[in-house]
Amino acid sequence: MIAAQPLTKVDNKHYLFGMPLQYNGYGGPVVAFSNMEGRSSVAPGAVAGLLINAKFFMSIYGQKVETSHPRPDMIVSGPIIYTEVKANMWQYGVWFGYIHKPEDVIHWGMSSMVARGQLFLTAKDPVTLATRQIYDDRVYFITPKFFVEMNMAKWLKMNVSAGYRFTGKVNGEYSNQYDERIPTFNPSDYNQPEFSVSLLFGGFTSKSNSSE
Repeated sequence: MIAAQPLTKVDNKHYLFGMPLQYNGYGGPVVAFSNMEGRSSVAPGAVAGLLINAKFFMSIYGQKVETSHPRPDMIVSGPIIYTEVKANMWQYGVWFGYIHKPEDVIHWGMSSMVARGQLFLTAKDPVTLATRQIYDDRVYFITPKFFVEMNMAKWLKMNVSAGYRFTGKVNGEYSNQYDERIPTFNPSDYNQPEFSVSLLFGGFTSKSNSSE
């Protein structure tokens, strides 16, 4: 008589760096504070992503500057008259990073934001008073950051970060329809320190990718 063999448990977990893969989703508002065109800027936005093994995260985000940044140097006389010229900026991209000791109430981490974006100028028509975009420049942003995070509840975290925003492919001038060289953006006005605050909502207790 052949003895029955005990059933063995099949390990069907996925692994990341030798550990079982655990994941959580999260999202929430983010507000960035920086300097643009010599003035303090505020750029609200949103972030949503995936937390892996409670230590690594990958997310997408978007934000747009909402403060006013006048460009009086663009108000000129001649064939075209610009009034109330203002500069603005938006960006969207990926935000990824590492969290050290996420189980602690207050912990730290490192991250980087890589984004595509646009710098643009708007102006008001002195006759119709309509505001229109007169120039835009497609650029990219890379913003490495250090952050401190607080576990406020099982479903809520607050993240405070500081970093430096590098802006690439900035055009310094353009030619208008009268072949005049018009100055637009100076990279030093956009390569600036950046601080941000975000509230992250999600299920931050780890869940295995598959049941035991």
